[in-house]
This record gives sequence, C-alpha cells and structure tokens, in this order.
Amino acid sequence: MKPVFVFLTLALTLTTANRKISIGFNPGCAGLSGCNGPNPASKLLYIKSEGDCDSIHYVWTFNQKSIPTLLILESSNNASVVSIDWQSFLHIFNSSIHGSIRLKCGKQFCEDSVLSSSVYVLKSIIQYNDTKNNADITDKGNLYVSSYDLSNLNWNISVSQEVNSFLVEGSPYNQTGTFSKDGKLIMKFTTKDKSGRGPLFPHLPYNDQSSMWEIILTNLTTAFVGSRFALDFLVVNPENVSFSGQKTSLSKTVKKITKWSIDDEYSPSVFTSQQILWVNISSERPSSYWLWRTVCYTNVTPSRAFSSDVQTTNLVLINKTTVTGLESNHLLLAIFGKSVIDKLPFKRFSISFGKPDDGFYRATEYLSWTSLVGVGEPPADSLSLMVVCIIFAGVGCPVLVILFGAVYLVVRRCRKHRMQRVALLSNYEPIG
Repeated sequence: MKPVFVFLTLALTLTTANRKISIGFNPGCAGLSGCNGPNPASKLLYIKSEGDCDSIHYVWTFNQKSIPTLLILESSNNASVVSIDWQSFLHIFNSSIHGSIRLKCGKQFCEDSVLSSSVYVLKSIIQYNDTKNNADITDKGNLYVSSYDLSNLNWNISVSQEVNSFLVEGSPYNQTGTFSKDGKLIMKFTTKDKSGRGPLFPHLPYNDQSSMWEIILTNLTTAFVGSRFALDFLVVNPENVSFSGQKTSLSKTVKKITKWSIDDEYSPSVFTSQQILWVNISSERPSSYWLWRTVCYTNVTPSRAFSSDVQTTNLVLINKTTVTGLESNHLLLAIFGKSVIDKLPFKRFSISFGKPDDGFYRATEYLSWTSLVGVGEPPADSLSLMVVCIIFAGVGCPVLVILFGAVYLVVRRCRKHRMQRVALLSNYEPIG
C-alpha cells in the first residue's frame, strides 16, 4: 500500500499545483452608467492568477478615447486583489481618479506586498511605404510614414473563462485612415496555469507565471503600393517611482536583448528570439519580461510556408510631452496620478513585419504575431529529446567511433608488442 499511497500523493500534488485563474470584465461596476450598455465607456479586464504563496494581477483597459494599456503586478500575498473605486475611476478629468485602483489584502491596502510591476502600452499602428523593398522601417529612404492612433478604435470584448482568455476586436468609430470597413486589430490574451508550449506556430514555451499575447492585423487599408505595418509600443518600469509619487532609488531598468538558439524544431528556420526585461541593476535578474520569436505569419493557419520576419527598433527613452494619449490614460491616472506619470521613465520601440520580396502587406492582408508576458525568469527553450538524439547521432556517434578506434589500435599495438617479447624470450638459448 505504501507505493500506492506515494503515487496518489504525488498525483494529488501535481493536480493541485496549477494556479487558479479568474477573469472579470468591469468587475464590481454593475449599475453604473459608464459600465452598462452594448458599448460602455469603461472596458476594463482584470485577470488574477493565484498561486500557493503569491498572486499575479493583469489589468487591461480599452476605454473609449484611450489607448490599450496593460499593468502586471506580482504580489507576495496570494489573497491580494485589485480593488476598483468605480465612482472615481469613471471620472477621468477629476483628480479623484488617482487612487481609484489599488491592491488590497483583506480590508487593508497592500501595495507594499508588490514584488514586481510592469506597464505595456500599445500606442499606434504605423504604416510606411517600403520603396526599397527591404522591410526596414528605420531606413530613412522609406518615406511617407503614417501613424494611426488606437484611441480612435472601438473595442468589442469577449471573455472565455474555460480557457482563461479574452478576445478583443478593435475597429474604428468611422472608417477612415488605416482601417477599411472590415479592417480590424484583434488581440487574444490567454493566462496560463501550468507549463507547456503554444499549440500553434511559433510554439512559444510558457509557464504558470505567464500569459500568451497574440495580435492580428487583418484587412487594413494600404495607402501605398509598398505598404508595410508596424506596432508602436511604450513600456515603463513603475518600480522606480512609488505609488505616493516620490522617486525611489534607481534599482531596476528596462532593456532589450536578442537570444540565439541552435534549435528550430518548434519554429522552423527561426533561430532568434527577443526579450524586453525588467531587471534589477545590481543582480541583472529579471522581475518581469516580454518575449517573442522573430517571426510572424500571413495566414490564419500559421505554418513555415506562411512565415515572415519581425524587426524591432531599439528602446528609446521618450519625452512624454510629445506622446499623445498618456494624459488621458485611465489606468495610469488611476494608479499613479498625473504627477507620477510625468516622472515615469517611458521607453518606446516599434515592431515591424515583413521581409523583402514578399509582396508587401497587400499580398495577404493578414498578419499575426505572438508574444509572451510574465513575471520572474522567462521560460527557456530547452532541447527536445529528438534534437538531443539528432545531435548525438551527428556528433556523438563519430566521436565514439574515433574513441573506440583509438582504443582498438592501442590494444592491438600493446598485444603485438607483447607477442614479440614472448617470441623473443622463447627463442633464447643459454650460453655454455
């Protein structure tokens, strides 16, 4: 009975190890005018991932006339929840909006339990005319760059509790600029409760402290013959400014790195990935991350045949006065307030899609790109058993053949030398 008991205990442990995920749309806002109706002014999604001794909080806002923003908080208290004062949150032009979103543990506020925090802002869609057909948005020869502010979009949201995800479709209030009648920016966000790999290309590895983030650009209007598209993002490390608005010691920073791998089993012909890391300056250990493979897909069914390239510009510290939309960002105002937003070190970068001679965006009018966000160390791409076997067959076997061959030659030589000595001694005739 003892082995059975151990097995059952292990099985129970593995079963209960998964994190508990809950998703709410405008949680606690029932009855208020800003949250009701088919197209409410406030569209807030709150996802909590609860572990045994910590909790991760994802807060998304898709409010009218505001750009999509994501805040990720990790708390050392698994009972912590994001508390929203809706009466204050819905009044963006009132100073009382500051503090309308806070972290609460029971009846007490507990921002001091925050282990890490990160902010992601999807600011705009960029369209540029790739006159050189080199898919390089940084090439100054590719002129006629236009930007579509995403605060002009209306967001339709559907939540799926069964798979811990939500789907957002952004379409314009009026069909102008980058969007045609059927043009859409679609986002799918799935929070994971255990480790694994994405079911579709590029098969990103994930763990229970991460969420998959997919973005699709479909049926967008092209203004140029060589139109290509890019997404303009802002990221910020709010941990260098306290919730009270006072600057703290500069203990963390945001940086971008590129990683190389010899393994392209899960993403054929793609050997690079890129990461944006929120890292501790002294230890270089990340507290939050955002990672992706440098590949996108031009078909609803992603495959190698429909793959294309992804290019990323450098992170650049920005002057916030030159960026529209931050002063009316509900989520940032609610958590930090206007005075703190002015102190936050926002960094900007763009992700562009396409490769030379691919027919530009108009060839398929479809792009999908998948990334992963989370807290702690990013999931590492490990070599699969098949790849290890291939490497062993290609490298290990020849080495073993050479090794055994060398041993054989040494043994044979020693045996031959020994036989010669025996023969010499047997032919010896004593004198006298």
